[in-house]
Amino acid sequence: MQALEDVACFTFIRWYMGPFAGTRSPEEMERIVAKTARKMSATARERALRDFDIPEPFAAAFRE
Repeated sequence: MQALEDVACFTFIRWYMGPFAGTRSPEEMERIVAKTARKMSATARERALRDFDIPEPFAAAFRE
């Protein structure tokens, strides 16, 4: 199940997070990104930081 959750989060980060951010306040996006990162395994969070261009302060959620 965790692998499926990681893939769903990767899909959101890769294809939807950027456009979605344009429709939300920065504070709301920080909560959404933090919630997404919490759903991911530690390995997936590391990979997200390595493979995707995640801007600060959002990247901080993947390091916690």
